[in-house]
Amino acid sequence: LKNSGQVQQSIAAARRALEVNPKIPNGWTQIAVAYNELNFPDSALAALREAKTAGDNADQIGGFAMSIGNNFYKAAMALDPKQAPAFLVPMPYLMFADSTITDAATKAQAAFLIGVSHFYFAQVTAQGLAASKSCDEAKAAQNSVAESMIFTPRGGRTSPEAAGQIMNALNGLMPYLEQSVKTLCK
Repeated sequence: LKNSGQVQQSIAAARRALEVNPKIPNGWTQIAVAYNELNFPDSALAALREAKTAGDNADQIGGFAMSIGNNFYKAAMALDPKQAPAFLVPMPYLMFADSTITDAATKAQAAFLIGVSHFYFAQVTAQGLAASKSCDEAKAAQNSVAESMIFTPRGGRTSPEAAGQIMNALNGLMPYLEQSVKTLCK
């Protein structure tokens, strides 16, 4: 059905088949692919979680989640001007990928994307604090710096030079955000 352009019907048929035999290899993964083709990434992620529970190939489903997250990351990077919330959109997909993938190199890529996304969220949010004067935004940026400091080094071998630049920038951003939280969260 999917190959003939009936993607929605293929999802329904696959779900019925999985009700009869929940052990169909890659059944949930195929549903995830179909949801993604329909531009329902949240449904795709839910299907990937089912695929993981059903025992589908962890690297395959984690890699697919990472590709969805990477597409969202690229979309956030393409925005001009950058918008902080756009860098949070990839997180559920990347975090799922990081928790699922077993291949060390691919897992490092997921961790690096998580770290970079947190960095950009923190940086863009920090740039807007003078205007927003938001305690919540300052705290969110501060939390993202902490997350980036965890994930960027974990994935640093993916792009060592970029990881070093991000870590240096985080070290400069951290004191500004600490002061912003003190000032704005009285």
